[in-house]
Amino acid sequence: MLPTHIRTPICRSVSLSLALTLALAASASAYVNDVASSGASAIGSSSTQPLFQPCAQNGIRGQFGSSNVLSVGASVSLINDLGLQSMNANPQNGGAGSVVVGSETDPVDSDWRVSSTTFCADLDAPAPDGNEEGYVKSVRIVHAQSAVNSERKKGVGARCPEGMSVIGGGGDIDADGVTDLGFSLSTPFFGFGQPDGWNVAGHEVDPTDADWQVEAKVICADLSTAGGANTKFADDVEYVQSLSVFNSEGSKRQSARCPDGKKVIGGGADVEFPSKGPGFPGPADVTLKRSQPGGDDPTSTAWKAHAVETDGTSADWQLRSTAVCATLHVLPQSK
Repeated sequence: MLPTHIRTPICRSVSLSLALTLALAASASAYVNDVASSGASAIGSSSTQPLFQPCAQNGIRGQFGSSNVLSVGASVSLINDLGLQSMNANPQNGGAGSVVVGSETDPVDSDWRVSSTTFCADLDAPAPDGNEEGYVKSVRIVHAQSAVNSERKKGVGARCPEGMSVIGGGGDIDADGVTDLGFSLSTPFFGFGQPDGWNVAGHEVDPTDADWQVEAKVICADLSTAGGANTKFADDVEYVQSLSVFNSEGSKRQSARCPDGKKVIGGGADVEFPSKGPGFPGPADVTLKRSQPGGDDPTSTAWKAHAVETDGTSADWQLRSTAVCATLHVLPQSK
């Protein structure tokens, strides 16, 4: 089966005649507004623990419509035999909520916790009209890397520039060919009550002498000012999903790429059994090693994912990568 790319526009296109009419007064596009984060957690002893979290049904404050996921952070209890299998928009409800799955790479005798932080936003706000506060603009990505060594646990944090807010993030465990590694967390850092960075921590699920490092990437935006004449606003969001082959290969990499002219403003990844339904957890022995924006530039055009079997399994599984893409452009001048 060849990898499949699915593009899901969030908003309906406007007819040509209507677009021409509205273009004289204001943009007919749909802007990203009113980002908010919320947390959830669950505790249990299952080998895989899914955690679902919905976005607000009528928008964050009920202003413009329903809200959808931008990015998802997650963590599991600090137990070596645990990893994160999914941090993504829930494919069962079109991105109107998140799904996080923690998994036991080896049996765990005690209860353990999986937690999530979901960033949602209104994606169909009208063009700003003299009040640009709360709109997503001036998007940029900041990254940080840990030391490269063979310590069993390590972490790193990437911080947004002063005055900018977190709208998402992700991480990578960099160790080519080493499968005995997993995330313990990839989640926003809350400073003074508001998220201002993204923390990533990894650990060895089984001891290894190999050197490895972790990387954190945080997606930042200006949400609090009016911006300037050349400020670029996020507009016309769509979800792009890319699916790997469905088989029992022990390592899978998958990238979801934005259409030409669009940039990543969020994303996620998940391991699944597609035959049992979208978002159904995969084998417990499979864990994510990467879910983050691609590249080292201040903006990105792809969301990259990597998952591995920490212990060999004959079960088939599939990796999904999701990029939340938007046009970043200067507001049209009023006429």
